[in-house]
Amino acid sequence: MALSVAISLVPDRVPLKIVVEDKGWLVQKLHLPACQWSQSMAQPRAVILGVHGVTLHGKNFDELARYLAARGVLFVAPDLRGFGRWYHGDDEFQSDPRISYPQAKSDLVAVLQALRARYPDLPIFCTGECIGVTLCTRLAGEFPELVNGLILSSAPIKRYGYLTPRALIELGVSLLTPFNQVDMVPHWRSFLSADSRVITDRINDPLTRRFLSLLDLVESNRVCRQTLAYARAVPPSIPALIIQGQDDHLMKPYGAELLLAELGSDDKTLHLISGYGHLLIETAYTAPEIKQLIAGWVQKRIHRQSRHASNLVPFPVTRRVEQV
Repeated sequence: MALSVAISLVPDRVPLKIVVEDKGWLVQKLHLPACQWSQSMAQPRAVILGVHGVTLHGKNFDELARYLAARGVLFVAPDLRGFGRWYHGDDEFQSDPRISYPQAKSDLVAVLQALRARYPDLPIFCTGECIGVTLCTRLAGEFPELVNGLILSSAPIKRYGYLTPRALIELGVSLLTPFNQVDMVPHWRSFLSADSRVITDRINDPLTRRFLSLLDLVESNRVCRQTLAYARAVPPSIPALIIQGQDDHLMKPYGAELLLAELGSDDKTLHLISGYGHLLIETAYTAPEIKQLIAGWVQKRIHRQSRHASNLVPFPVTRRVEQV
């Protein structure tokens, strides 16, 4: 019987210790706020870089990251500039509210380079949600030697109109004072998720960035509009899993179908998840079927890829839309 290399599904009777570090080797090496999840006393079989969305931070991947770490994945998620520990500050990082997506991209490249140097023979996958999708596709297109696959959730392709009466008032004020900070909580309640637990967690999270200026919102939207252009530049050899909630009230689900059509990957699959909204993988309530979907996708590809062969061996062409 052939022995295949795959992410092990450890029997329930074997206790697993998941190590969560926010001052690990990566933080010390790059002096960037980041969280790492790994399985104690075990070498990882794959690496995943998590890229969070606007107002969030790296630790929001905790539920998904713990699940994957228990299956042999090293999961790493830095805070983007202007969010998380960059925004709030702590004993290591001085508070800085300035959002900088160019600097965030440079940080992510440095993280990928450090991961590739430390784990030269492991596949590295990038996963992102919302604007994280934009950044992940850009990384794959510009640095394909550092990325072996993409896991993309709630792509910011087609946005719903959200000019509620309150939003119109805030817009008018912001036009007069563009640096005025807008409270995002009412918008989270309207658009982020139908699950009240998700909203409550977002509001109570001490590392969430609750206030953004009009200029911050405009800049974030400008970056998101580049998503399809970045997606077209993804090499055919880099596989991609796209996940989209069918009840997303922030981004139109058919935007994910546009991403599927434009993405340069030959091996790409879109899963439409019924009953779920915008936040799918950055919440303590990430659905079991979503975690299983991602773990299964990684498991199927981990034995196919390595640093030395990922861009040499073509994948079977796959273009599917599946409903879960």
